[in-house]
Amino acid sequence: MNPIQRIRRLLGGGDDEPPYRCVHCGTGFERDYHDCPTCGNPYVKPTDESE
Repeated sequence: MNPIQRIRRLLGGGDDEPPYRCVHCGTGFERDYHDCPTCGNPYVKPTDESE
């Protein structure tokens, strides 16, 4: 999460970033998948992993 997104979250700007994202194709998801339903690759990771 970059600093601008953190400031938006602190100020109540909402969280428009999905909690999970495919590393290969970039599709966002509301829940964790083992394999990406869009491209089939097994690399769906949490988007806030850098915190």
